[in-house]
Amino acid sequence: MKRSILYLIALVSMIIVGACTPKAEIELSFDTDCIEIGPEGGVRTIAVTVGEDWVARTNEPWIAFSPANGKASEKCQIIIDSTLVFDQREDVVRIQTASGYKDITIVQKGFEPKITPKKSLVEIEDFAIPSKRKFEMVVETNVELTKPADTEWLTCKMSDQTLDRGARPRNVTLTFEWRVNPYADIREEIVNLVGTKKVEV
Repeated sequence: MKRSILYLIALVSMIIVGACTPKAEIELSFDTDCIEIGPEGGVRTIAVTVGEDWVARTNEPWIAFSPANGKASEKCQIIIDSTLVFDQREDVVRIQTASGYKDITIVQKGFEPKITPKKSLVEIEDFAIPSKRKFEMVVETNVELTKPADTEWLTCKMSDQTLDRGARPRNVTLTFEWRVNPYADIREEIVNLVGTKKVEV
């Protein structure tokens, strides 16, 4: 009878000790909880540290998270599309587990209004045959340009402005025609490029 009692006490003691052993857990965390990126977009890598199953959720189509789910800690990629607007935009990626969730904030700057000629200086001859008295200027812009004012010896013709990507800059070509210089002095002209957003260079 004594042997049976001693055996039972030992068994109960083992169960109690086993139940009190702490469970190993890894709290959900990231190496950064905020990503700032330019209007061109891009890919950013983030470390997700977690000890359980997780799933990533986004609200906006311009943000993608890969992989979209996992079972433990993992290096992940956040893919952010180029914006088409001038304003800053913001959203979150939510990492959800059975224990709770945490958010990663994504902040993307908008494009600045832009008018940038590919060349800032153009040199021409004093004389040329009529068909050669012209040159082209390529301008990178995301605002509609107004036609530069004609001068005594320089006139401008504008091609159609196809700004079909919102605020994302596009190339616009301006064609200038010039008249013969009948004087010995060098002549100069400053062309002001002005857009509807009141951006001037």
